[in-house]
Amino acid sequence: ITPLVNEPGQLIVLTDLTETRQLQARLSHLQRLSSLGKMVASLAHQIRTPLSAAMLYAANLTRKNLQPESGVQFAHKLQDRLKELESQVNDMLLFAKSGEQQVVNDISVQELYEAIAPTAQTITQGQEQVVIFKGQQIDASITGNLTALQGALLNLIQNASQISPKGSDVTVQFSVLNRWLCINISDQGPGISDALKDKIFEPFYTTKTHGTGLGLAVVQSVVKAHQGRINVENLTDEGACFSIMLPRAFASDMVIADTQPEE
Repeated sequence: ITPLVNEPGQLIVLTDLTETRQLQARLSHLQRLSSLGKMVASLAHQIRTPLSAAMLYAANLTRKNLQPESGVQFAHKLQDRLKELESQVNDMLLFAKSGEQQVVNDISVQELYEAIAPTAQTITQGQEQVVIFKGQQIDASITGNLTALQGALLNLIQNASQISPKGSDVTVQFSVLNRWLCINISDQGPGISDALKDKIFEPFYTTKTHGTGLGLAVVQSVVKAHQGRINVENLTDEGACFSIMLPRAFASDMVIADTQPEE
């Protein structure tokens, strides 16, 4: 709106952004199709090794002269390979669905905690680690898809467990910063180099021998779908901290201020 010089009235210019929005949506769709093509190729490559190993262990279990002790070992190894396959397929499915419209509901911090706590402890049990939760009693809620958020947070917890030494702790802290719900997941690993910080959220990028390289890309995609933010910083002593900020439900008119989160 611009006032007219030396004349009564105002000049109002309206810009129709409908076509621009449609083109942006189309571009996003094409980019996702391209990523899905890479995903299919990656899936075929990634599942070949654990699938071959699982078939070998299953074949050994059918041997007539198999000792009971060996049978137990093969059964455990078979189970491990199947879990690896399940994890990779879950990453693929979450990545494929992250751009779709999903059912959303109001989710309290307590509900989010209850959705991830049991599985989180199971994930870290093999490393003799403990997941320490803080701030789960906060009276705050967000609007989102619980299944997608659960998968994203468990992905971060699993990464923290894998990078941390045996017997260490993984910390998940909930806090509130004005209109934001903050979720910090900290590990006791070696930290993340500056060079890796710019790459770890890219699809198919991984430093692991096994893995799709989709885990953190999925996490970032889920967070963005919830109009949130995610970043990673190294801790002062040791380890790294992934910080997620999600807008609280019914808090759109609250003012953002540079204050410390409240537990």
